[in-house]
Amino acid sequence: MSQNNWISNIAGQRRFPTFILMAIVVLVLAACAAPPPTPPAAEEAATESAAVQEYMGTLPLNITSEQRIADVVDANQPALATLSSTGAHVAWVQSEGALWNREGQLCIYTFDTGTTVCVDGPETYEGYPYDLAWSPDDSMIAFSENPIQLAYESDIWIYDVAAQTFTDLTDDGVTGGYTGLDAGTYALDYFPMWTADGQINFWRSEPQGDETATFGLYTLDPTGGDPALLRDLTGDFPGEFLLFNTEEYYMDGVSALAPDGSKVAMILTRLLATDPDNAVGLWLVDTSGDGPPTQLADSVAFQAAQPSWSGLPVRPLGLSWTGDSAGVVVFAGNNDPQIPVTVIYYTAADGGGLTPVVDFSDVPDSEAYTSATNELGLSMRYYAPWSAAVAPDGNTVLMYTNLGNLAGILMAGMPPTGDMPAPAYRSDDTSAEIIARSSRSADGKVLLSGILFQTSAPAGDEADGSEQTGQEESGMTDLTVDETVELARADLAAQANVSPDAIETVDVQEVTWPDASLGCPEPDMMYAQVLQDGLQIQLQVGEDTYYYHSALGQPPFWCENPAPPVE
Repeated sequence: MSQNNWISNIAGQRRFPTFILMAIVVLVLAACAAPPPTPPAAEEAATESAAVQEYMGTLPLNITSEQRIADVVDANQPALATLSSTGAHVAWVQSEGALWNREGQLCIYTFDTGTTVCVDGPETYEGYPYDLAWSPDDSMIAFSENPIQLAYESDIWIYDVAAQTFTDLTDDGVTGGYTGLDAGTYALDYFPMWTADGQINFWRSEPQGDETATFGLYTLDPTGGDPALLRDLTGDFPGEFLLFNTEEYYMDGVSALAPDGSKVAMILTRLLATDPDNAVGLWLVDTSGDGPPTQLADSVAFQAAQPSWSGLPVRPLGLSWTGDSAGVVVFAGNNDPQIPVTVIYYTAADGGGLTPVVDFSDVPDSEAYTSATNELGLSMRYYAPWSAAVAPDGNTVLMYTNLGNLAGILMAGMPPTGDMPAPAYRSDDTSAEIIARSSRSADGKVLLSGILFQTSAPAGDEADGSEQTGQEESGMTDLTVDETVELARADLAAQANVSPDAIETVDVQEVTWPDASLGCPEPDMMYAQVLQDGLQIQLQVGEDTYYYHSALGQPPFWCENPAPPVE
């Protein structure tokens, strides 16, 4: 394998043919009770769980844990880290060795066993991948060379996880840089997209030598056979390429197949566009038939939710489908080095225009954007995420922001309702590196900005493909009042190291808590502002009083500083 393999010189090596440089130019222009005493072991337990902040109630998902993926896999900066479809594995690329002897490797970590397997990349592969696409059953990973930033002739490759082998599925005998090659002697195959039945759809462009190129959607069977043309779009998009940047690879990238396989959504940069307002657009293409592509939004539409004082135009950078294949979520941003603005948009697949999750157009100035706070103590800047993903439930967008002194996740259901996203989770890790890339898996894992989050459906709900919480697995849901009280008594007996007979149940009240803190807010924490039905249990050991709180039907927890319920 060549010296420039897999991930060497990721940031520094940029080679563009003339027609791609043209596109880059277009983009650039364009009343509390007195605190009770602490049970002997409770304070230590609370400290140990401080990194895990759960917000229960009406939020569409709970976030139950977080950990840097580098710590999980015990690797320094695992590049392109991507969760497998089922959540059993995570893959990334790395390089081993020193100086001119560095060798690129594909590594896979298995969560159940805690083991990692790394395999040297194929000898005839040039450069480094821009994405790792897992098959639905986790048996294979598809990828290609980078034809845009590195100008390498690109083929569709697969890695067989069990056999630990690489196969070039569209080998045309051309390897390395294509600048200077004769037109018609090579094809650029890129953006492999798995179908639900394990086939691979991908884009193919064949430069014609006059700054035009063919543009077609193909499909192939990864077990063998020649690619088959699904749609020839050359007449619709002459000379077009799907431009992307590995450092700005948001959501599922600039091309994604709908879960039902019926359409491809893509962010297309029109290299030959004479109208700058239509230089970059969001398009849908049917994977069958001969219907024309549908443009859902042009460059102008993406400016609708941007504040007027912002220095650079917002442009679409990545997209994902909702789980029902009815809508597309788009991550847009302007990469302003001074005051960046990012906007999450939603559009129905059958049209209707873009709807922002948060509309910044009425923010009067940069100070109101960065400094002024709302009733939750959050600035509008917090609502402009660094990264985002459609959650495994297919209906919720998770928006990750890290402002240095405040990091966390906002949640918004799709389609947007006009309400502000709910502050669902506050992270203790405010020093994590900001990474655009994200992925998610069927068991509820979400990888955002290099941090692995575990999500689950709220108690009592069932989310397709979501891992159940420990409470649900143990059957501890829909508890009666008496069962909840007995759990509180048992917990206090263990914490205070006393016999249950020494515990007096002083009072049990069915209450309504004012928010998702359940009457036990932690300092500097954010909570979803939704009413919660629950219980407040007052227990006594000798002269010491203890309060236990719960959501209705859920296990209780000891509250050191109880806040009053809604009167």
